[in-house]
Amino acid sequence: MKSIAEKVFELEKLVGTTDLTAWENDFVKHVSRVVKAHSGDTRTLTGNQVEKVEELYDQHHSKEGP
Repeated sequence: MKSIAEKVFELEKLVGTTDLTAWENDFVKHVSRVVKAHSGDTRTLTGNQVEKVEELYDQHHSKEGP
């Protein structure tokens, strides 16, 4: 199972594509900046942010294998 930081960095690859809505694009850019600013530490993210990262990750990576 991937860590939240790994999921954030995977989602970051979708920034600027049509795979993310404008809101999702901004959200991913924001959480990515926060995680990078804290050297990969995701403890500064809120519970709601973590839930949204997991939701987006599952939505965009559900067809991939482990």
